[in-house]
Amino acid sequence: MNISDQTVRKAIKIAAVVFTSPATVEVAGGLYPEWAWYARLPIQIAGLVLIEGALLLGWHQLDNNDRAEPEERWLYTAITALAYAALLYISVLHEGWQGWVFRLTLAAVIGYSVVESGIVASIADKRRADRSADSSRQVKRERRKLERETRKLELQSEHKLLRLEVQLRERARADELQKEYERHSKKLQKEHRQQLQVLEAGESTQSRQDTLLRGNPRYPVERLNSEKRLTREQRLERLLEYANSNPELQPSEVVEWARSQFGVAESTAWSYWSELKSELAPALHSNGNGHR
Repeated sequence: MNISDQTVRKAIKIAAVVFTSPATVEVAGGLYPEWAWYARLPIQIAGLVLIEGALLLGWHQLDNNDRAEPEERWLYTAITALAYAALLYISVLHEGWQGWVFRLTLAAVIGYSVVESGIVASIADKRRADRSADSSRQVKRERRKLERETRKLELQSEHKLLRLEVQLRERARADELQKEYERHSKKLQKEHRQQLQVLEAGESTQSRQDTLLRGNPRYPVERLNSEKRLTREQRLERLLEYANSNPELQPSEVVEWARSQFGVAESTAWSYWSELKSELAPALHSNGNGHR
C-alpha cells in the first residue's frame, strides 16, 4: 500500500465518522428527552465514542494488520460489522431511508477492507511459503499444533513415570515395614520362649522347695532368695536347726534342702553336713531307719 492509498483510506474513515456522527449524537440524546442539554451531553459523547470508535477500531485493524491470524481478522470483521449495523439502525431512526444511500456506500468500503485483508494475508503467506516453507502460516500453525501434541504426550509420560516412582517407593516402604515386623515378631517370640523357660524352671525349683519345706514353716518360700546372701556360719546354723527339727529325714534329704535353700552345689551341701555331723541329733547319725 503506497502513501496515496493510505491517505485516501484515512480520508474515507474521517468522512464516514463526520457523516454518521450527527445522527448518532441526536439518537443518543433522544434517549432522555426530559433531561437538560448539559445532562444529555455526556450520554451523547459516550454514544458517539462507543459506536464510531468500534467502527474505526475494527476497520483500522483490517486495513493495517497484515500479520493478523485468520481468527483475529474474523474478530475485526465482527466488530466492524456490529458497529455498522448500529449506524444503519440509527440512520433509519433519524434519517429515514434516504440515509441508506450513504450507508450502502460505507458498507461497500468496509466490505472492500474485509476482503482485501483476507486476500493480502493470503498473498503474503504464499510469498513467505515461496521463500521458505517453514515461513508459511499453515506450516507454522501445523508446527505449533504438533508441538502442543508432543508436549501433551511428554506431560502424560512424566505423570506416568512420577506415579510409577511413587508406587515403587510405597512398595519398597511396605517391604521394609514387613521385614521390620518379621524381625520384631521373631524377637518377641524368642523373648517369650525364654520367659516360658524361666517360668518353667522357677516352677520346678518352687515345687522342690515346697516339698523340702513342707515340714518347716519357719522358712517360707518368699525368703529363699534372701538365703543366698547368708554367710557360711549362718548357713551352717540354719542347716543344723533344720536337721535337728526334722530328725526323721535322711541325710540326702537334708543335703537337698541345703542345696535348694542356699543355692549351692551338692558337694558344698555335703561339706556342710560333714561339719555339722557331730552336732546333729542322735537319730540323724543312724542310717535312716533309727539304727546307728
